[in-house]
Amino acid sequence: YHSYQNYNELFLWMVQSPEPVPLALPNRWLWDIIDEFVYQFQSFCQYKANPGKRGGPTGEAEMEELRRLETDTWNLYPVLNILYTIIATGQVEEQLKAVAEGGSAEDVADEFGSNPLYFRLGYFAIIGLMRIHILLGDFRQALKTVQHIKFEPQGLYNTVPSCLVTLHYYVGFCHMMCRRYGEAVRIFI
Repeated sequence: YHSYQNYNELFLWMVQSPEPVPLALPNRWLWDIIDEFVYQFQSFCQYKANPGKRGGPTGEAEMEELRRLETDTWNLYPVLNILYTIIATGQVEEQLKAVAEGGSAEDVADEFGSNPLYFRLGYFAIIGLMRIHILLGDFRQALKTVQHIKFEPQGLYNTVPSCLVTLHYYVGFCHMMCRRYGEAVRIFI
């Protein structure tokens, strides 16, 4: 519960600021923030979904505590909303699409989109959003989420090894689940 509140406050502080916040964080930290946010969402959902594993008086107390705290804490729609808001604030999809079409990212970016912190956090949020769609079993939407990310050595995802592995693994997995085996092989190679 407190972890969710901390993430929520951090992200709200960043996206509701009237101007870009003056932070310069390394790519590794930005990726870890998004990756851990999605991981904790997944872990909390698994914890909530298995009440039988918490037996005895301690388990009953935990279930009562969960019912008491039953707000938007780690619920799907607020988590999706946070990720979509981060992506929209950094204008990542618009910039990636502009570059893919041969244009310039600067043409579509405002002061938030041209700020490295917001762009990079939004970029990593796209990959986190893809993971959530996979958890939901929506593999086509997961692929659509990362459609503008080019798989090339200069990609931002290459600056963080765990992000590189995550992106390739989950995109390849989605292609396999959609029975696009040739695409999956190309991603895994």
